[in-house]
Amino acid sequence: MPFIFKQYNEDWAYDLSKDFISKGEVFNSDVINQSIHLIVTTIPGERLFNRTFGSPLYINLFENLTESKANSILTDVINSIKRWEDRISVDEPNCKMNIYTDEHTLELIIPYVILKTRETNQYQQKFFS
Repeated sequence: MPFIFKQYNEDWAYDLSKDFISKGEVFNSDVINQSIHLIVTTIPGERLFNRTFGSPLYINLFENLTESKANSILTDVINSIKRWEDRISVDEPNCKMNIYTDEHTLELIIPYVILKTRETNQYQQKFFS
């Protein structure tokens, strides 16, 4: 039976059959944003075989956030992204965490540069508590 190399899941940010096999790495901003989202939304200890993977965002999402606590969480999230996503350089001075208390939401904005292509982009997501 022949192998089927092109299985495409529409939830993936990139069709891996295009050039992953020949080039070995993917530097598409959609893929990197998906990777950052996975890092940010995974609680450390959640992955059985990699207990240190993730960030503390979800642990603190339902707490009453002060400005100093939000800055501390943002620093921890940035450090997690820097640890687990080595294809980018995070633009730390321009990272933001906006808290909207009336909407019970938190917005995370992480600008970055893709190291291989020098393309700039940002991860931006609202989280509801």
